[in-house]
Amino acid sequence: MSRSAILETFTIQSDFYLPLSIAKALDLSASLERLLAKNQTVSSLSSYGLHNRKRAGLGERFWQYRAYEIGEDANKIDWRRSARGDQLYVKEKEFESLRDYYIWIDCAASMKFVSTLGQDDKLTRSINFGVAIADLLLRSGDRVGLLGSSAPSSSRATLDKIIHQLEENISNNFTSAVPLLNKPSKRSKIIIISDFLNNSANLKDTLKYYADFEISGLVVMINDPCEVEFPFSGETQFFSIENNQEYYAGDAELVAEQYHKVFEKHKLQIKETAIENRFQYYHHVTNQSVDAAGHDIVESLSFCLADI
Repeated sequence: MSRSAILETFTIQSDFYLPLSIAKALDLSASLERLLAKNQTVSSLSSYGLHNRKRAGLGERFWQYRAYEIGEDANKIDWRRSARGDQLYVKEKEFESLRDYYIWIDCAASMKFVSTLGQDDKLTRSINFGVAIADLLLRSGDRVGLLGSSAPSSSRATLDKIIHQLEENISNNFTSAVPLLNKPSKRSKIIIISDFLNNSANLKDTLKYYADFEISGLVVMINDPCEVEFPFSGETQFFSIENNQEYYAGDAELVAEQYHKVFEKHKLQIKETAIENRFQYYHHVTNQSVDAAGHDIVESLSFCLADI
């Protein structure tokens, strides 16, 4: 937080805004589904979710009946359907390429930071994205879990479970490095959402760990506009949300140029780390509306969800 001639900053209390955040997330989920359907970059190559595979193979869901071919195993014949006429039929099941999606949302105290330049605090936006993506995946038939908290499941009750776990993490100002799964499946995807201001040091090792298992995903970096623009002037005092330490900056305008260089370098490092390890990267600033953000994230999300 800071005191400056330009703007005020503050933190949001943690027993508050989750219901509103979830409502926005569900609206965003519906919007993302429409946008993904229109996105031709990846949809022509592949699809996400079990319900879109549309080819025969191993699975549980009925796809279609087809005529029995001479030489096939007779055990494949669906005798109930065949009894309706003179033709023998085989019941084919839809091919299912199961994926486990793990979502990690940074719930540290610093994520509750917001300035008067932002529309929401960073944690609210993280929940908007995380829950929206979880809802989208669950409706598509994929399995979703909160990384470090729950095993992936495709049950609709999963979303309520994720929300409950987030509520606990928020209340406890849960701070942790991104968890490492023990021998994760290649069919897994990892989605990481954070401001990466306090936990960026281990990101490279974390993404490399998953990349070694041929696992990809999505890195979403969320910042308040004042963290990007550094719009402070005059005598400025900064206060750490994490440890209550103070830093007197003097005339903030004198350090603005150096700050911009450091922040842009930091942001570039996060992006390069993601790309080097086959993760998509999306940067979001909270002065942007949730609806506009949906249009911006859809391409990165498309490639994250795709089977390519």
